[in-house]
Amino acid sequence: MFLAVKEDNVNNSGINLSDLKLTDLIDPEDLQGLQDCFALSNNLASIILYPSGEPVTRSSNYSEFCRIVRSSSHGSQCCRKVETDLCRTDRQQGPIILPCKNVPAILEGVVPIVVKGHHIASWSIGQVVSSDIDERYIHQFAGDIHVDAEDLVEAARKLRKMSREEFSKTLKFLELLSMQVSLLAVQNLEQRKLIQERDNAQMALRKSEQRLDLALSSADLGMWDWNIQTGELVINARWAEMIEYRPDEIEPQFNMWQKLVHPDDAQDVMKKLYAHLNGETPFFRCQYRMRTRLGKWKWILDSGRIVEWDPEGEPLRAVGTHMDISEQKRAEKELGAKSEEQDILLDNIDIQIWYMKDPEHYGILNQAHADFLGLTKQEIEGRNICDIDPEKGQLFVKNNQWVLENRRQMKTEEWMKDHHGNEKLFAVTRTPRFGPDGQIEYVICTASDITERREYERKLAYMAVHDPLTGAYNRHSLDQLLRREAGRSKRYNHTIEFLMIDINRFKEINDKFGHQTGDKVLQEVATLLQTAVRECDLVVRYGGDEFLIVLPETSGQTSTLKERINRSIYSWNQENNILTFPLTLSIGCAHWDPESPHSVEDILAEADKMMYQEKNAQRSEEKPYMRLVHDTDKLGTYRRIVPPQSHNN
Repeated sequence: MFLAVKEDNVNNSGINLSDLKLTDLIDPEDLQGLQDCFALSNNLASIILYPSGEPVTRSSNYSEFCRIVRSSSHGSQCCRKVETDLCRTDRQQGPIILPCKNVPAILEGVVPIVVKGHHIASWSIGQVVSSDIDERYIHQFAGDIHVDAEDLVEAARKLRKMSREEFSKTLKFLELLSMQVSLLAVQNLEQRKLIQERDNAQMALRKSEQRLDLALSSADLGMWDWNIQTGELVINARWAEMIEYRPDEIEPQFNMWQKLVHPDDAQDVMKKLYAHLNGETPFFRCQYRMRTRLGKWKWILDSGRIVEWDPEGEPLRAVGTHMDISEQKRAEKELGAKSEEQDILLDNIDIQIWYMKDPEHYGILNQAHADFLGLTKQEIEGRNICDIDPEKGQLFVKNNQWVLENRRQMKTEEWMKDHHGNEKLFAVTRTPRFGPDGQIEYVICTASDITERREYERKLAYMAVHDPLTGAYNRHSLDQLLRREAGRSKRYNHTIEFLMIDINRFKEINDKFGHQTGDKVLQEVATLLQTAVRECDLVVRYGGDEFLIVLPETSGQTSTLKERINRSIYSWNQENNILTFPLTLSIGCAHWDPESPHSVEDILAEADKMMYQEKNAQRSEEKPYMRLVHDTDKLGTYRRIVPPQSHNN
């Protein structure tokens, strides 16, 4: 599943698609952030590459196995060749899964990123194994690339295992993500095309005006001299040539000129002419069509004024010029059509676009921005932005002023309220547009709604550090959490206490009641632990049925917390309708002092040891909790036997 758009190397606006790079259309840091979140949340390696093999992004979540292979020049060359072959995959095939050419047991997947029919990049994932690795092959491969074989075998054992079906589902999700990247790139490309087309149209209009100035300077004008009393009309050769006549073919009379004026224009022309003759306007100026000798119509700009009056103030004589403006009219018509097409395109994209004539006043805008504000475009154009949005208007003015003063683009993320009062987060770009003289003519602003994207990134970030079943921190995030808390402990000279917790008889729970019940027990225990600790304490799912509680800035509070946890478990057992025996925990406690010669890892090992000591002690004290009732009315049912109140568990 990928975009299927008509292929053309050069579009109408002159942008050469084959020369575009993905980073020309999307911010590289945004791509990197998206790739990092995807790699961490799925626990696999990832990188985006150009078809040439050149990296678009930095690699994410590379395994120790890959690091060892790439540490040698031979291994690095092998990996580069594999990546280059992957990123040259025919885009028509869509996503594909291939075994790694270096180690066939390792799966590699690639999804093409296609913009306007052009394969501009490939998103590759991998470094997972779908079957057991032949360690003899690894030994041989290590020898081929000159690395330590035992280190490489050990690293290979740690590679994540994933079935081909699961890997295919992950690749399918990556395909959807790549499609969103492609759509965003297409939107940005279309925006560039629209701006360039509008610039081209404006340039065409400027050239037309320059041609008009050149015509004036070279006196390429038709001249007329009208005797108002007699109706006699004197013209020059250029006047006649404009309408494809020779001067001797034109009857030198005012009535002759009237007959050549287009019937649809005649009323307006005569109205303006008599307004000048009656002294209502200082001069006569009008655009209209005249019929040529071949029956075609040419647009004429007619300009003139009275130059002579009789003693009573009546006009006697008027002179003026004709200018052929047919070419200008055609350009205006084309510009109008192009402008209408651009307006249609601009009004049918989700990105909001508007121009600021100065820091405070709106120019033109597209329909998306008008709909967001709940007004029509006509109600917004020309108005002060502070009148439209009193709450955020001053901030917008300040940002617009910054662009004008610094003469460069500004990118921000801003919360904006729509006309319903709903706040949404937008990526706003303000770009100054310079005129031929180097002066800023206006500021073009675009706003893309990134509310859902930021929420998705937040969820990805949460998933990267939290266990999906229990909501506790996951083992992957533990190293970072411990480094942070150890640093704070050393800085403020506070101890850290640890509780290593194991659910007793958890294997029996899974075997007897099923894994769904086991998952339910894990969730219940995690909730009890999170309720029992302080807000600043950290609850980590350390292993399958093991939890770790980290207590920053504490000293001697583990026994109190342990007692509180046991009381919570005891209370839970009173209402337990899940298990047929009481749920108990084994808890080992240890604390770490920043001045201690022992590492945090040593203290965790100590807590783990204490936990197993308690587990062994509890096994010798376990008492029956349920027994089978043998009576005719309740055959096969269980009766709860409550343990003594003095027992903590």
